[in-house]
Amino acid sequence: MVRCYPLKVKGIDVEATLKKVERVLSEEKELSPAIRSMVELLIFLITLLANL
Repeated sequence: MVRCYPLKVKGIDVEATLKKVERVLSEEKELSPAIRSMVELLIFLITLLANL
């Protein structure tokens, strides 16, 4: 599905925010595996619920 407009919630661009989180997560080398897995799961769930 291709969106012609950004999905915004209260002025926050959800897709851009998720991409930023993914980038920061990939750069963070000292994050524990458990925290990394939880954040990745949250990203997945938000993406799924937002249908991005």
